Amino acid sequence: MKKGHAGAGSRDWHKISARVFIFMSLLATLTNVAAAQEGSLSSLVDPDEYIIGPGDRFRVDFWEGTSPTIEVTVTPEGFLLLTGIGRADVGDLILSEARARLRELIGKYYPDVAYSITLVGIRSIKVLVSGAVKAPGMYEFVGTQRVSEALEKAGGIVEGGSVRNITLNGGVREYLVDLLRYERVGDMNANPYLFSGYRIFVPQVIDSATFLHISGEVVKAGGYEYRHGDNLGGLLEIAHGLTGQQNDTVIIFREDQELRLNVAAAELPLQPGDKIVVGRKLVEDEGGYFSITGEVLSPGRYPLKKVIGLDAALVRAGGVTPDASICSGAIFRKGSIRNDVVFASRLKDEIYYNVSPGSHNLPVAVDLCRYYPENLGKIVIVPGDSIVIPPKTGKVAVLGYVANPGMLALKESRMSVREIIRQAGGYSPGADHGRVEIVRAVSGTRSLNGPAAFIYDGDAVVVPIKSERKGFFDRLKDFAILAGAAGVVYLAIDNMAD
Repeated sequence: MKKGHAGAGSRDWHKISARVFIFMSLLATLTNVAAAQEGSLSSLVDPDEYIIGPGDRFRVDFWEGTSPTIEVTVTPEGFLLLTGIGRADVGDLILSEARARLRELIGKYYPDVAYSITLVGIRSIKVLVSGAVKAPGMYEFVGTQRVSEALEKAGGIVEGGSVRNITLNGGVREYLVDLLRYERVGDMNANPYLFSGYRIFVPQVIDSATFLHISGEVVKAGGYEYRHGDNLGGLLEIAHGLTGQQNDTVIIFREDQELRLNVAAAELPLQPGDKIVVGRKLVEDEGGYFSITGEVLSPGRYPLKKVIGLDAALVRAGGVTPDASICSGAIFRKGSIRNDVVFASRLKDEIYYNVSPGSHNLPVAVDLCRYYPENLGKIVIVPGDSIVIPPKTGKVAVLGYVANPGMLALKESRMSVREIIRQAGGYSPGADHGRVEIVRAVSGTRSLNGPAAFIYDGDAVVVPIKSERKGFFDRLKDFAILAGAAGVVYLAIDNMAD
């Protein structure tokens, strides 16, 4: 019987404990909700990152029980005023520094008393979000929120907006925000806290010529927006590092220069437009290779001992993904074999850009749609070729002397230049109808074509003015970036670096 009574008492005690636990949990939850409504802490704060500002609240608890608790708020001038003790200047200090300054002040009056200093409330701040965001405007935040959260509240960055050159300014210091580095590397300094009265500005990216392109033995090859101060090591981090199959050589193509250096040269400064290729270890008995990147199931580099058709090359890579824009693809070929008899005889009618003998590392744009899907075998792939299959963007660019230049939706897999110009409102007065140029999305090759010519996903149509007879196209930037193509160009010249 005693054991039974003991068991029942134990069960009752567990019931009471459970009820108490539930009650305390609810109480804690309600307390946290109320505190959050008052601007109190609702997320973890890093004492070595969080910067103190007006409106932040501190509490000093003395452990001996006789001295009253002190709770103070940072003034608009950045001070903490402790009655009977003095003033501590904590504005713009990080939390750990502010605590140290408070301890220095309090310790003069309570040298032998133990106490704790706690940040119990965070300030509410207003920040202007402007530039290339969906909903620019003034928004209210708390001091523990970062730039990425502010941009999300403003609807996010619009297409073509910068992700690496965002600015946060308006006070004693300007911050350069790099959300790509924050996401890829986890660098919190690239996504700083918000400050009251500051402004976030997201610029529009309009010049793809400044992009850095990295390919070869890196995990995430591609084109990346240039940021002042970029170096090789930082770019490798953004590209998620090396694959493990790299050799010791990195080649940088810079205008007319070809720089060769060791892959360990992490501090090497990069320049806008640099193209970086990380070499691969030599593989014996391979006999050659081709590479394929972009929207295929298994992108990479594949052995190639004899010429094959593009259909076979796609099969080796697992085929194209549902998002592939095969009509916008491009083949990159070494100048030494570009004019190979087999290649030229098969593709003489499909090459949009004629390359003179001896040319090096220039792209060949092929009308793949004329052969897709049944006759891709007629397009010959030889050792050293690089194939890029970009993703669909659903857009094309119309630039120059048309009524409504800009981005247009691509309603079909291909459209004629005539139809695209009609959608853009037609030609503007003075437009040169006979010199309309097509800029191919991935290859960047340009050609003068008539109104009946076709354009594909990501392409750009450029209409010049009649009076500008020379030099117009030479001064044009690569507008393919406006259609999203730069993010999928994996710099196919990696095959040509050997």
